[in-house]
Amino acid sequence: MKKIDILAFGAHCDDVELACGGFLLKMKELGWTTGIIDLTRGEMNSKATSEIIVEEASKAAKILGADLRRTLDLGDARIEDTHENRVTVSGIIRELQPNFVLAPYWEDRHNDHRMAGWLVRNSNLYCRLEKLNIPFPPHDPQLFLFYLLHDYSSPTIVIDITPYYSKKMEAIEAYCSQFGQKAAKMEVRPIGARDYFFHIEARNQFYGSLINVKYAEAFLVEGPLNAEVLSDLFHVQSHKNR
Repeated sequence: MKKIDILAFGAHCDDVELACGGFLLKMKELGWTTGIIDLTRGEMNSKATSEIIVEEASKAAKILGADLRRTLDLGDARIEDTHENRVTVSGIIRELQPNFVLAPYWEDRHNDHRMAGWLVRNSNLYCRLEKLNIPFPPHDPQLFLFYLLHDYSSPTIVIDITPYYSKKMEAIEAYCSQFGQKAAKMEVRPIGARDYFFHIEARNQFYGSLINVKYAEAFLVEGPLNAEVLSDLFHVQSHKNR
């Protein structure tokens, strides 16, 4: 398996598209390889089967230009930050050797998002343990970035995604099972695409207003941020000359 430069984890198949799809599109254009790891299959979803959701996720990944997408089975609505799950997550990171890892921020009202954030955060140590029984060598990513989904926290980094916003929305629209009349027929609270997309646009416009652009996505880091690492992330030439 070839190295993936930027690896984004999500609790559910649409989390990455919603929170950092624009960022992945931007990084892809800059020449980085990108990958997505969904921790669950969405089997508890009331609007569609897990098979349909995974199929939609594959379509969304193609729109984002992702080089890889994998769906794990850590339990929809019951993700846990356990030793076993840390080994699983760190094993993937050690296999794919990303420079940058993305995951949900661990202070989110949705339990799966919260636990996914803790799980990826706590897998960081496992990525470096030489005696861990994993068939891949230790690997220490340059930076862990945590993206915001439902709740607001003052971000460490806000990234302009204005040129990529329409493509991000196209990727989200690939999850057509989640909107409209089908939900109403299944006696699930219907959330129309137009209503839901209003919330996405409002959040991205708010984050954009923080840095005087139209649309942006927000991220947090734990601890001091190495400016050289961040500079390397956005410089195409330094990446291509490696």
